[in-house]
Amino acid sequence: MAKLSTSELPTAIRAGALAGMPTSESATSPGACGASIRDTRVRARGSAVVESGDSSTLLARVMDNLRARCLVQDGARLLVGVSGGCDSVSLLLLLAAAAPAMHLDLVVAHFDHRLRPDSSDDARFVRELSRGLGVAAHVGVWEMPARGEEAARRARHEFLQRTALRLGCTAVALGHQAEDQAETVLMRLARGTGVRGLAGMAWRRSARVDLVRPLLDFRRRVLAAYLRSAGQSWREDPTNSDLSRTRNRIRHVLLPALESTLGASWIQALGQSLDEIRLVWNQLAREAGRLLDEAGYREFVNTGTRVATRVGTRARSCDLQVLRRAPEPVLRTALQMWFEDAGCTDLTRSHLAASADLIRNGQSGQCVMLPREHRLLLEQGRALLMRAEVAVWTHHKGKETSKPLVKDFVLEVLPLDLDTAQTELASQDFGSRSRPAFPCRDRLPDADAALVATDLLTPPLLVRSFREGERVRLLGAPGSRKVARILQDRRVPRRLRGIWPMVADADGIVWIPGIGIAERCRLGATSRRVSRFLMRRRLDRAESCRG
Repeated sequence: MAKLSTSELPTAIRAGALAGMPTSESATSPGACGASIRDTRVRARGSAVVESGDSSTLLARVMDNLRARCLVQDGARLLVGVSGGCDSVSLLLLLAAAAPAMHLDLVVAHFDHRLRPDSSDDARFVRELSRGLGVAAHVGVWEMPARGEEAARRARHEFLQRTALRLGCTAVALGHQAEDQAETVLMRLARGTGVRGLAGMAWRRSARVDLVRPLLDFRRRVLAAYLRSAGQSWREDPTNSDLSRTRNRIRHVLLPALESTLGASWIQALGQSLDEIRLVWNQLAREAGRLLDEAGYREFVNTGTRVATRVGTRARSCDLQVLRRAPEPVLRTALQMWFEDAGCTDLTRSHLAASADLIRNGQSGQCVMLPREHRLLLEQGRALLMRAEVAVWTHHKGKETSKPLVKDFVLEVLPLDLDTAQTELASQDFGSRSRPAFPCRDRLPDADAALVATDLLTPPLLVRSFREGERVRLLGAPGSRKVARILQDRRVPRRLRGIWPMVADADGIVWIPGIGIAERCRLGATSRRVSRFLMRRRLDRAESCRG
């Protein structure tokens, strides 16, 4: 049978030619694996890996997977990730064949990692293939290639997500198949993993634009034979034969040995086991979601430091006692979901074990370091997940200590005549006590104000943090107390105490915004000079935080 050229392929698909092609073909292509398609009936969905089948059977299986497992609705707009290799080219052809029946709107995306001198040839191949299918292709280029498979994977997925969002796609379709699934599970087992890791790659995975994998129950040799029967070539990445890479050794050495030892049905058995494990994971995830809801999982903007306001860092917290009551599997699942939702990926079993131990047995101020510059911190009955930049910290024996940093605040001193001051005091617009300008103290104030008798102050006035051992007698207090203890009693978090802005003169603390003024600065009958103190965050800092 003559091979179909790229330009002939769309017409053949629309006419149903692929669905009725012969079940055996001896022609080879540059990437052929030396297998043929046998006309063997594929069993019902979920009961078997696709070991063989004619083109119409494969197409029916893909459409069934799309609807029942990937939850892709008819009329969906899909971004198809195509590297040019056997799996992704098979995915594109099968989706193109399914498009008329499911009314799919397909868009192709290819990412050129520029890790090989001939990588641009892959992009050219994908463009030509897409043009022949009448599908638009979008090619991205890695502007700053970095070494490592993980960095390349992240860059590729980020490109796919951005492109899918820009084009209004409902999902990103990827060409992972049964051997990819086996390789992934074996690699996770080797480094240690939990229930979700053992469940393997999901048919549909939540993301900014969800990922779908409709070929997870297809064998690689079946896809290669399908392309040969269609007369379609594909690209081979020579790095996939490099046995210095772990995944390649699993693919070329371990998987053939397992099939030789255990029989060809072992991947089918693995797939069925993964389906069972996935059911367990789904139940754990539901219970973990309920736990996070009960724990008051919330997100707030922290404006603690210059660094935090520049990057717009976010922190998330949960009620510690609620987490401690949860069974261990549910707790670890909840932590995993929580961390990944916050962008803390690359978690290992040891990270989750250490985090669960901190939740169970930790004390306020203790923390666990996590990947991607995150840390889990216990504070005032809550567990907080924070980026390292949220505050300026030193780390000593598992405890966090803040460093002074109050340059983001400006003090305005507005002199008032005594009558105006007394009127404001009487109307309680302002009082001699500081008026808290915010309902909680898990963040620094944006603005606050107080009336201060300034005739007894000793210049200069400074905005600074408190000094070690420093004491102050607040308005109405029977005596002086350490500032650190005052902040602790007012439930100011440990991470913010050292950067909480305070106004001081040469004799010590004058005013602690949000808490109170010093007794020596009270507005009284003998006061001769009064000023309104306004403490505010610099606009550029506050606005950058909110942006």
